[in-house]
Amino acid sequence: MNVRKYTHSFFFLGTFPSLLVSGLTSCDNEVDINADWKETIIVYSLLDVNDSIQYVKVNKAFLNEKQSAYQVAQNSDSLYLDSVSVTLTDLYTGEVITLNKTNNLKKIDGVFANDVNYLWQTNKKLAEDREYEINVRNPKTGTSVNSRTRTVKSANYRDWE
Repeated sequence: MNVRKYTHSFFFLGTFPSLLVSGLTSCDNEVDINADWKETIIVYSLLDVNDSIQYVKVNKAFLNEKQSAYQVAQNSDSLYLDSVSVTLTDLYTGEVITLNKTNNLKKIDGVFANDVNYLWQTNKKLAEDREYEINVRNPKTGTSVNSRTRTVKSANYRDWE
């Protein structure tokens, strides 16, 4: 008796129902990458205790089914929220610093619209080696985001010698 012949027959019979079932089923490969709209706030900031002005940049994420992202990025209304409040809290003292909206720094030409460049700023001197929390809130929708960071001490170059 040839065992090899029966082994192959058994393998074929064992896999045939699986192949048949796999061939009769299918799945939908269409993926809708545009989920339902959700307000997404994007915040950029670099707190520098040696700088006289602190800036926080606030944008919104955008997505448009009818236009390319390149086209949408050229429209300032797609980049900025209508109204937003930005605060900086010193977590050591509890002091809340309200930042003011400004459009005093020109934005260079590029992919994104540059007719305006809204930033939030404060002239308040920040303390070294302190933890601060940035809070951005849209009062119209109630959406808010926050983040914590610690400032660093000023470098003493003499210590490096």
